[in-house]
Amino acid sequence: MTTTPSSHLTARVFAEYLQCRTKGQLLWRAPQSQNAHFTNVYRNRIKSDSADRAEHSTGRRLIAFDDLASLDLTRPERRFLVDCDTTYLDVSRVLIPHRARTGSKPHDRDPVLPILFVADGPSQHWHKIFLCFSSIAISHLGQQMPSMGYICHGYKREVSTIRFSSLVSETVQTVAEAQATLASAADVPLDLKSYCDICEFKTRCRQIAIETDNLSLIGTLGDKERQRLRQKGINTIAQLSYGYRPRRKRGAAAIARTEVAAFGSKNDNKLRALSIKKQQVHVVGSPQVGERRTPVYFDVEGLSGGHFYYLIGMRFKIGGAWNECSLWANSRQDERLIWRECLRQLIALESPQIIHFGSYEISFLKRMKERYPALLPNPEFIDELLSHSTNLLSPIFGSIYFPTFTNGLKDIARYLGFRWTNAEASGAIANIWRLYWEVTFEDSIKHELIRYNLEDCRAAEVVDAAIQQISGVQDVGSPVSFVNVSTLEVPYQRTFGPFAGALPDFQKINNAAYWDYQREKVFVRTVKRLRQTHSGPKPVGIRRRPDRVTKVAGVIPTSCARCASTKIWKAGCQSQTTADIIFSQKGVRRQITRYAIQRYRCGDCRHEMGVPRQKTSFGTNLRAYIVYLLIEMRLSHSNISRHLRSVFGLTINPATINDVKAFVAREYEPLYRTLLLSISRGAVVHADETKGVVYGGGHYMWIFANFTTVAYVYAPSRESNVIRDVLEGFSGVLISDFFAAYESIECAQQKCLIHLMRDINELVLKNPFNSEVASIANDFGVLLRSVVDTIDKWGLKTRHLRRHKRDVDKFFSKLESSKVSSEAATSLNKRLLKNRTKLFTFLDYNDVPWNNNNAEHAVRAFTRIRNCIGTSTVKGTKEYAILLSIQQTLKYRNIEFLEFLRSGRHEIEPLT
Repeated sequence: MTTTPSSHLTARVFAEYLQCRTKGQLLWRAPQSQNAHFTNVYRNRIKSDSADRAEHSTGRRLIAFDDLASLDLTRPERRFLVDCDTTYLDVSRVLIPHRARTGSKPHDRDPVLPILFVADGPSQHWHKIFLCFSSIAISHLGQQMPSMGYICHGYKREVSTIRFSSLVSETVQTVAEAQATLASAADVPLDLKSYCDICEFKTRCRQIAIETDNLSLIGTLGDKERQRLRQKGINTIAQLSYGYRPRRKRGAAAIARTEVAAFGSKNDNKLRALSIKKQQVHVVGSPQVGERRTPVYFDVEGLSGGHFYYLIGMRFKIGGAWNECSLWANSRQDERLIWRECLRQLIALESPQIIHFGSYEISFLKRMKERYPALLPNPEFIDELLSHSTNLLSPIFGSIYFPTFTNGLKDIARYLGFRWTNAEASGAIANIWRLYWEVTFEDSIKHELIRYNLEDCRAAEVVDAAIQQISGVQDVGSPVSFVNVSTLEVPYQRTFGPFAGALPDFQKINNAAYWDYQREKVFVRTVKRLRQTHSGPKPVGIRRRPDRVTKVAGVIPTSCARCASTKIWKAGCQSQTTADIIFSQKGVRRQITRYAIQRYRCGDCRHEMGVPRQKTSFGTNLRAYIVYLLIEMRLSHSNISRHLRSVFGLTINPATINDVKAFVAREYEPLYRTLLLSISRGAVVHADETKGVVYGGGHYMWIFANFTTVAYVYAPSRESNVIRDVLEGFSGVLISDFFAAYESIECAQQKCLIHLMRDINELVLKNPFNSEVASIANDFGVLLRSVVDTIDKWGLKTRHLRRHKRDVDKFFSKLESSKVSSEAATSLNKRLLKNRTKLFTFLDYNDVPWNNNNAEHAVRAFTRIRNCIGTSTVKGTKEYAILLSIQQTLKYRNIEFLEFLRSGRHEIEPLT
């Protein structure tokens, strides 16, 4: 039977929405009864024990929410508390009252105050929002809106006072968002949380997450990191696994440092995703396991952040036989008794060593030492236990990646073959069982908790045995197969250039992909504009200047430009010294000129006239030469300063070189904007990106190019908004690699087949005996080889390339019909079919290359200068982008960069 969702936002739905939007939506669409454990615990324990303590702490009478309307509130000096637990508060409709919207000043004496009970754990922010929500609901029932409320939380039932003055606006906004989200027909994106362990929809949500390969299955991925990954187009664990790249081979010293620092390494979620996809244990470095004494596998259960420990489990050997001990406390007073018995058991062992999973047991030992110092046989006993204790999570974190979604004991032990009697058991469920036992005192619940506690000790033993095997200490238990990440490390490879082809056809295709080869043999025949530049550089005229100027008087004005007065006076003479270099047929020489600039002033309006001073003390030729050395010759600022001092005798500070760069970049910024515009209006755009050199890292340089123009664009991130801004309105063909951000541009796209061929070649080398991968690679090589032969003969003309479309269709039809079983062949098959419409787009367009060679050539130009820069600021990187864009564009058009800068021109004539 399908339940029609209610249009009213109930208290329980809102409370669940604050914790989990998915559960809130499920309850909104089809309300279901609460879990029996929660209902019994709330109605019995909280309503009796917690309510009594709250009344005692606040000194106010506690009433049920249903009795609120019948209360006599005529006496304002009497205050009451209203139970706002989700089991009882059910607001039929939430209408935000006027004073909640306006945020009017609350009264000092409110007749009714809400209180919220939290069974276990500290108070959280969502509790405050829900409490404010209840005050708004109370005002909707005709009562005065409370200005404050209480939260009774923790095992000790501590009472916190919450004032609503700063929460009303946030609560109103949250309620509006909740109503809009819950009423929407679209499903809320699924995100698993730790809260899921005690949710009645746990099985349903986890099954959906596994089927969709949801990123939230990985417990170490936070909400912000998942959001960043989804912005990059990574939505599944399999996609995340492809982001892992093994390190390059390092020297012995670096490997030794890595092994020593194995414990300090960070968790790599990409490597975890790879372990899950491969279903193999991956090990980083050599995890270290300390010397072992008498092992005692130790597990403790407690409530409310360590205020009360009610169960201690131990598993240890005596005389070669395993012994298990479980110590149960009925009440807070019995905690002393089980701790005394625990000490007695530990003292009887010879050199006991606590082995535990996580830091909870360490906190337990420290608290017991503080609470019951008189029970210790000697003050140093606990300190010795702590110093020799072993946390099994320490060698695992960042070093051993089991193919599990989390590093929890349950996930790892289950992977190793251990099974709990109750498959639903967990730490959160154990707390509920304990609360339920304190209400009912059922022996079955107590036995369930004791069995769960001892099984945790046995699971810790299984995990410990696996860690010792992986660390090479000893072989105990079932053998564990694992992959050391160091075996995945690859030797140094050039990002660009030749590679060892696995197939003969790949070698021929790779040779045809070089920039010079295509430029001289293919593009010259294809693009008429390039034929004009192929014969040689086109000379650019140089604006001549006088050899030496000792005085610049200008023209004496006959009248004032402002008031037309003829009364003109001399207003003094300014001087300016300019350093420059003079290029002649015999060489280059230095010229330092002192300019005398006569100024004039109107006798009536005092308006000054005359030739203004220059904005820089460096001449055009010197500025051009400095930028040429910086961009074309890739010299550092200090090297340029030394060069000018040794060759021309000019003493220029390295910091001044940066000022010259900034000055020239400002001059040519309009030309840079013109280049960007011309690229976006072209028929073909090559795009790529690489890391920048800005302080702090994480910055990128985007490259956009065509046959004759290159433009570099700085961006603080790798997000797709840069591409959309630069290529706004672009309707041609975009050539790029397989980065997901390029999919945001709605235009015809051609994926670089060289990138794809490199990946296929690497896959063949890694799987030399996989006949399925070899068959797909061979078919792809034969197909692309025939296309490249046609391009070499006829160029990039559609009339010659269309005949290969039939071969392309046959290739993909064979892929669709073929049945592959290996994982490598399956992933390659899926990748080819997924990008089917973007691999051979160039067959339908004239003058569209099949690779991203133009952009990659421009990337190499930036990487060369990036190695010289070292690091820079955002402003400096943008200036480099402007000057390098102009330099590379001139190079593509065979125009000398230095001659262009010396000419003083600020535009590049388009090629016809």
